[in-house]
Amino acid sequence: MNSTVDLRGHVVLALHAHPDDEAIFTGITLRRLADAGARVVLVLATAGELGESRVSLGVGEDIARRRLAELERSAELLGVSRLVLLGRRDSGLPGWASGAHPMALAGADLVGLGRRVAEIAEEESADTLVFDDEGGVYGHPDHRASHRIGE
Repeated sequence: MNSTVDLRGHVVLALHAHPDDEAIFTGITLRRLADAGARVVLVLATAGELGESRVSLGVGEDIARRRLAELERSAELLGVSRLVLLGRRDSGLPGWASGAHPMALAGADLVGLGRRVAEIAEEESADTLVFDDEGGVYGHPDHRASHRIGE
């Protein structure tokens, strides 16, 4: 993206399943959009409770709390103006029992969540929506669910 592009007045809503998806899949794009003047709104469906930790957690610290703290810092670094959490639970990988949890994203009312995302987009006057591809990037049930929410 050329630095002479002026995106002031534009609003981009990025929808992802878990904390860190914004950095891994759309981080550079979101930062460049923000640098060009766009308002960036980030919506996350889950807190990533079942994610893997490659660092040791402090006493009493859980993975969701750690990932949410990292998400806040990531959002700041990426130029995100508003961060919204939809409050669903990480479903885990295909075949995991966690996918049957009543709050798991993979089994959620995706139409209802889509309406909530549409409300946020309307509140923000978003003109662009970014979300996972149909295959969920690598087939993760929550990434596939976030795609269906975005549709």
